[in-house]
Amino acid sequence: MPPPAYSNPTSRWASVWLGPMPTVVVYSPPGIAEVLKSSKHSSKGVSYHLLHEWLGTGLLTAAGAKWKSRRRMITPSFHFEILRNYARTFAEQARILISLLDQQADTDRYIDLFPYITHAALDIICDTAMGTTVNAQRSPENEYVDAVYAVSRSLFNRYVGHRRLAWPGVHVLRTRTYMNML
Repeated sequence: MPPPAYSNPTSRWASVWLGPMPTVVVYSPPGIAEVLKSSKHSSKGVSYHLLHEWLGTGLLTAAGAKWKSRRRMITPSFHFEILRNYARTFAEQARILISLLDQQADTDRYIDLFPYITHAALDIICDTAMGTTVNAQRSPENEYVDAVYAVSRSLFNRYVGHRRLAWPGVHVLRTRTYMNML
């Protein structure tokens, strides 16, 4: 049994257990700023190693000096004037998202927001970062969306397979597809 979560109210952080892994959650602006400004805190957890095959060692997965150089390279992209150019895309995709959610609002059932938010984010990222239109919100059954979900499932299955002894109660059927994902 993992030890109980611990919270420090003066520094606004908490330690919690996510499965078998202790995790520190920082939830104060000064604490978050300290973590984001420091390359000392840029090392990634074990689960990030599973992303290397798919994403390489870029900004998301790199650590230390490599992370710092990638961060410096991308920082100008987030300047206010640059982001202003994407406001139309953000607004257009937000309108589509609101329209889709509006259609669900009058029903008496709960809805899973995850696919809606995922598709909106995918449309925004593909349009702004790659200059291509995926139309994930309006046509969620398309090849690119399916590929993103397939890679996500594969990474999840690899992670569960990689950590299967450390996650009590998690059982994965050892099918040929599963074994190929490991």
